[in-house]
Amino acid sequence: MRRTTLWLAAVAAILLVAGEARAEGVVPPVMVGPVVIGGFEAEKMIHVLARHRDHHYRAGESLEWLVPSAIPPTPAPGVPPVVVNGVVIVGHEAEEMINKLSRMRHHGRYRAGRSLDWLGIPSAVPVLVPAPMPVVLAPVPVVPAPMVVAPVAPVVVMMPPPPPMPPAPPPAPVVRKEPEPRLGRTMIGMIAQGNTDHASVGLGLTVEGRRWGFNLNGAGTVYGAGIGYNDTTGVTRRARFKLIDAHLVFAPFTGARGRVRVEAGAAAALADQAFMIGPDFGVSGDIRIVGPLGLLASAHGTFSPFSRYDVFGGVFAKLWVLRVEGGWRQMWLEGDLENGQKVCDRWSGPYLGATLIF
Repeated sequence: MRRTTLWLAAVAAILLVAGEARAEGVVPPVMVGPVVIGGFEAEKMIHVLARHRDHHYRAGESLEWLVPSAIPPTPAPGVPPVVVNGVVIVGHEAEEMINKLSRMRHHGRYRAGRSLDWLGIPSAVPVLVPAPMPVVLAPVPVVPAPMVVAPVAPVVVMMPPPPPMPPAPPPAPVVRKEPEPRLGRTMIGMIAQGNTDHASVGLGLTVEGRRWGFNLNGAGTVYGAGIGYNDTTGVTRRARFKLIDAHLVFAPFTGARGRVRVEAGAAAALADQAFMIGPDFGVSGDIRIVGPLGLLASAHGTFSPFSRYDVFGGVFAKLWVLRVEGGWRQMWLEGDLENGQKVCDRWSGPYLGATLIF
């Protein structure tokens, strides 16, 4: 457990340092009240806004997704508006963007209603302000003196009035195409399950594109074990299992709020000197219901040369790059060990999990 936690912390630190090192491309300035923020600080603030709207922003990328949100903003009294590329951001999104700027300037976490006196201090990162356009003065034309011409009697010609002009047609409506959200993601997670007579811990890695992906999972029993028995001698014993499975994943239904997957691959069970492997199939899915809260469920089964089914369901809450989940899980496993001995293990109970999503 301690080595696993240190490994996950190292991965998160490496990814954070890599993100801080990006400073290429052109970033539009961000205005917080009358103060203009530019450069790397502006990139990080726009990145926070993009994650709130299920996008991923880097310097130089398109801002087509930056349109007024159709979802009413979460109220945050006392937070000044933030202007990005002409779009006004208010509420909780503006609070999170100012909080990111405050933490980069080592002022701690910013909350709605707190003083912004520190915002008048110049940033250590230079603010890029576009240079003014040069003014080109055209030469003054030389106008020749007017010629004096004798007056001529005017000739008046009566012309019929022109016909009325037809009304101009109404302008065609402008249909703005919403940019498609980026649906690819990489997830690294850990799950723990237990009850009064059994406990297990597992790790998982999932890489998904818009439709296709793969996952790799491993779990081991750390407390309790299944009951083994021999058909001829009747000798019983207990065995601890280690389970490994890998699947190719296809998502027939996918979107910004969730997806449904069909999975096919292989599962292996290890106990003492026995090793069993067979085909494994399953379905899974997760959907965000309101805000960061959502539901998830999964069911997998292996039928030969050993039998196993694994079913769980629960709820999750997504907090920036961290997803925390919990629910109920049930598993059943039965197979042959060495010398004709069989083992059967069944358990069910609550589980908790944490996943980093990139």
